[in-house]
Amino acid sequence: EVEEIANRLIPAHFSHLATAKIAYLFKEKASKKKMDLAGERFLIEYGKIGKVGSGKWKFLTERDFVMEIGYDEWVNATPSFRERLVFHELCHGGGDEDEETGEMVWYIIPHDIQEFKAVV
Repeated sequence: EVEEIANRLIPAHFSHLATAKIAYLFKEKASKKKMDLAGERFLIEYGKIGKVGSGKWKFLTERDFVMEIGYDEWVNATPSFRERLVFHELCHGGGDEDEETGEMVWYIIPHDIQEFKAVV
């Protein structure tokens, strides 16, 4: 289902990823990081996308990116949340054509902003 959502979103919003080879994987649990010393608040990382490096990993996977989603959060998520999550992760995928070789050079795009909810 993650790949189906991505396949809908890429042509509409991420044309630069049209030729990117992306693997879509579930990991058992979303990552949770403590945000306070009492351990009462957590930052949940529902998913992430990473660039496949060069060398043996590129050779073995034949992929440019790997998107990992926490299955424990995915199964309870609404369709709208799932689409927003995949959209967010695809926003991290960047690519430009190398002018000399014509090959795509893939990279990760960081967040445009990082802000407190109270400010936004």
